[in-house]
Amino acid sequence: MADYWATCRSNYFHVVCRKSFDLWAWRCGLVVWPRDDGRVAITTEEQRGWPVERGVDHPEDIDWEDFDLFDELAGHLQEGEVAVLLESGSEKARVIGGYAVAVTRGKKAVQISLDDIYAKAAEKFSVPVHRIGRAEY
Repeated sequence: MADYWATCRSNYFHVVCRKSFDLWAWRCGLVVWPRDDGRVAITTEEQRGWPVERGVDHPEDIDWEDFDLFDELAGHLQEGEVAVLLESGSEKARVIGGYAVAVTRGKKAVQISLDDIYAKAAEKFSVPVHRIGRAEY
């Protein structure tokens, strides 16, 4: 069994409070890339995709909690900003995937996936989607 390796990054966007954002990003295991104009981008250190859980310190050990990265990020964005988060990865050449999520402060989100191509091709070429072989295994 092969491991899934992903590369993630966002566009640059303005946040409400840089100090609060940096602390949140650190707790989520994210890396912040600042720009001179005050905008920031985020990425991950390890190639495991966008995080879905984070460590929570307890007096005796670390526990893990699930969280919604996109929902929490939306709360840090300045009004009118749109953050776009990309992830692309693979499990060797067996499975190649990717998606993008865009969020705004109003917690509106839109998502697209590389897997969307199958339905789009079926519609465009007027063939049943089940007749289009998947690019995996």
